[in-house]
Amino acid sequence: KYERILRRIDSTTSEEFEELIVDLRKLVIGYPSWSNSAFAQLRIANLYNIQGKYDKALSEYKKVIENFPTSTAASAQALFAIATIYQRRDDEQTANKYFNRVQKEYPDTLVALNIPLYLARYYKSKGRIEKSNLAYDEAIQKYKAIIDEAPDEKEAILALDYLTRCYDDREKWDEAIVSLRSIIDRHPKSVSAQKALLIIAGIYEIKLKSKEKAKAVYQE
Repeated sequence: KYERILRRIDSTTSEEFEELIVDLRKLVIGYPSWSNSAFAQLRIANLYNIQGKYDKALSEYKKVIENFPTSTAASAQALFAIATIYQRRDDEQTANKYFNRVQKEYPDTLVALNIPLYLARYYKSKGRIEKSNLAYDEAIQKYKAIIDEAPDEKEAILALDYLTRCYDDREKWDEAIVSLRSIIDRHPKSVSAQKALLIIAGIYEIKLKSKEKAKAVYQE
């Protein structure tokens, strides 16, 4: 039901929203220790958020954090959603407080990893170029630090993906190549180094239209 509603939000009636909320709440109340109950509660909040009922959404998101503290993925998503609601209300100070909570309390989640890039793109979408550039610089340093320090290669690869998106947004290809080369130099035998090489080759081939340089890096 939830997935169907997401596919046709504009044509969903308030009665259909409420019916699904009631069904999800039955799951949460009936099976409080079930691991998926946290996500049922999260979806209740999302449904209010989708409808623009932000006060109700905030209340329901907070229940995720309070009632399911061990569900890190759901709690991180709830905090992130709360932050975005405050952004819509132009309360940047409160929004940043919740973004910071995600990064501090749930640093190993995908939500936390996404926040530096999300904020840079948010400021860019608002035309706040100076703020956006600063946020991109901070995001790049953050992702490079994660790549250097990550004990898990999977985490390093994810951070590399986000780092590449930062450079892609700014179209600073020469800077991207230098940065990616530094990763290869520091971690020459890693999977992230292999992927960095592929990204460099793609930059030469697709962005800089230099097929000879791309070919050389592919051979490398």
